[in-house]
Amino acid sequence: MNTCFGRANRVSRESPKQVFRIKKWDFLTLVGETMAKSPKRRKAEGIEKTSEEPRKKRREAYWQDKRYRIFELRAAGMPMRTIAYKIGIALGAVWKWCDRLYDQIKIRMKADRAGKAPKYPKGEGVRACIASFSRAPKKPHRKITAEHVNAVRNVRNEKFTKKMGAQKIKVYLDMDISHQSINKILKDAGLTAKRKKRKQKKFDPFRRGYPNELWQIDYKEFGKSVYMLSVKDDYSSKILAADIRSTCRTEDVKEILEKTIRQFGKPRQILSDHGTQWYATNGGTSKFDEWCCENGIEHIMGRVGKPTTQGKIERWHGTVLEEAELPPKGSSLGEYRKAVLEYMEFYNNERPHHGIGLQIPTFTYMGGLILDEVITNIGVHEVS
Repeated sequence: MNTCFGRANRVSRESPKQVFRIKKWDFLTLVGETMAKSPKRRKAEGIEKTSEEPRKKRREAYWQDKRYRIFELRAAGMPMRTIAYKIGIALGAVWKWCDRLYDQIKIRMKADRAGKAPKYPKGEGVRACIASFSRAPKKPHRKITAEHVNAVRNVRNEKFTKKMGAQKIKVYLDMDISHQSINKILKDAGLTAKRKKRKQKKFDPFRRGYPNELWQIDYKEFGKSVYMLSVKDDYSSKILAADIRSTCRTEDVKEILEKTIRQFGKPRQILSDHGTQWYATNGGTSKFDEWCCENGIEHIMGRVGKPTTQGKIERWHGTVLEEAELPPKGSSLGEYRKAVLEYMEFYNNERPHHGIGLQIPTFTYMGGLILDEVITNIGVHEVS
């Protein structure tokens, strides 16, 4: 059924003969209300001389009368542009109020076809259509209190959260104010670093559908004879292993992965770059490929010169350098292990991640079903 209200007839306005015109009272009874008269017409004169509450009532009655007049003229088939000129209001306002009534008509027609009672979001009938609604935001602004300021500042004094952004702080502290307010607190306290604006490259992000579908592995060198092999789950961004040794051979890789598999299960695929530990530089099949084939794991590699393919494991290495508070160069392997494993526990079990919707990696990896006493038993390990 076509009506002369709102969106249904926008495409046919150039041909008035094609517009189906309903009678003046048909559209009133259609939405379940018969109005023999329009609201009493009142003029806006003298509104400023009255007190606040009567002034609001008179202003509301004045505008309701105009809106009802729009419905009357539109029901008679008058074009919306003519209605706007005749009443002296903007054309967009005419569209707005006609659309609102048309929405009610559509709800009623849909309910009649289904044989159910209609459910109107803001009341039934023409009187509900012409009523003014509050423009107040659904989520009111939360006032920043001293407790908010102190909590945000204290986060910047903790060990691993000195560079945490406003959105992560909001999730980390479970605060009831917006991240814009948190950013304002940081800015007022001089805790935001000035960064040069640079054009960001657009990448196509990817994420596998479930845990252990894809692991990313890579080495990071911290100094002379200090190598860390990291294993990261692509779905949850959880670090499954971070082993620091003085060597970085294929045998080391296989030993670390075998222990990781015993603890977390076997992955379907492993993604790496073209490092010599898992790629045969002289051609043929590498020892790592043979090990993957024996264990039923598919080994895939990113293109040469494209580190963004392994962007998640590369980001983990950058985060370790920025936040983990590593010992100075020349320190022992034990000091590096202690610093990295301590940070990994925070990274996996407390730190929100943008790549997984500001969730915690361990909870995402376990599907959100995890006991508190289990957290200490899963997360980090080292191979001696």
